[in-house]
Amino acid sequence: MEVNVGSGCLQELCLHTKLLAPVNTMIADFLAKAPDPPAFLLTRNAVHILKVFIVSVSSFFVKLVNLFSDTFCMF
Repeated sequence: MEVNVGSGCLQELCLHTKLLAPVNTMIADFLAKAPDPPAFLLTRNAVHILKVFIVSVSSFFVKLVNLFSDTFCMF
């Protein structure tokens, strides 16, 4: 049975898998062992999107912290 999983759902599945899979196990490899796994390439793309998002959010918070530290440390 093939289930149509939206990209947001697959990204969420990848995040849960990262928490539950053994350490040093790639998410796509772990999910590939499921009885009805999502397509390997779709899983790898979802993981890539999550990594890009995390880097973007991290960069944003670094800039935000720098902005506040510059603003409040002017004395």
